[in-house]
Amino acid sequence: NRLNSDCLTEGTISPVVTTNTDECGGTITVAWNETTACGRVFSQQQTITVLPPEPPVWTSLPTSENLSCSEAENFAAPTLDFTNGGTGICLIEGTVEPTYTIQKDACGGQITATWNYQDACGTVLFHEVTYPVDPAPEPVWTTTIPDQLTLTCEEFANRPIPELTYDNFAKGICQDSGSVAGQLLQVPDACGGEAIIQWEYTTSCGAVLRQTQTIEVLPPPEIEWINAVPSQTITCEEANQYQIPDLSYDNGGSGNCRLTGSAPRVRSGTYDVR
Repeated sequence: NRLNSDCLTEGTISPVVTTNTDECGGTITVAWNETTACGRVFSQQQTITVLPPEPPVWTSLPTSENLSCSEAENFAAPTLDFTNGGTGICLIEGTVEPTYTIQKDACGGQITATWNYQDACGTVLFHEVTYPVDPAPEPVWTTTIPDQLTLTCEEFANRPIPELTYDNFAKGICQDSGSVAGQLLQVPDACGGEAIIQWEYTTSCGAVLRQTQTIEVLPPPEIEWINAVPSQTITCEEANQYQIPDLSYDNGGSGNCRLTGSAPRVRSGTYDVR
């Protein structure tokens, strides 16, 4: 009280601190109370407001990129780190694993990766990236055949139509491989001609793989007489009783390439008695 002698009143008062804070801030109340010998009360109070720590932010963010069908099979987006740059109890940091929404098949689609985090103070961090997924590669023929071919009638008749194999050289659900039987679209006749064979495969994504082969089929061998008779001189009596035979022919082929049969006799010419 700045007086002297017996009238002087002085001293030190210890504060009473009341803390009402957590990691998100709060208040600290400091109170000083004292009562003198004469009954006078001294009271002082201070309220300290503690601000919440700075909210965290992502340290880096991935961007979208196209994925091949094979890459998408085992795709994993990166983890994301966050921090508020604080120290001690004011530091907020960590790592978030992504969750996925997958909408894809062999024909493509997309993978959506989502990162979510909420701290104790209610700050929400959110990031989402959609990764487009390309369709699986289209298959190609792995069996090689000539586009055009010339065969004899016998070779064509005894030649099975081969299967053609295809592959896109991918793995898992992206793989597309197999074989296709050929279809005979045009058939030559007994005199030869053109045969057309087609192989066709449609992928599950609608792509069409097609191969066509044209075969020139040669005519079958020429026919020959089997029992040809030579010209001859006979007597008048023999001529009266002569039986003209039918002549048989054959080309030596087989199956559809064989030409065989007989030709009926046709008599011409006359003779008389002199």
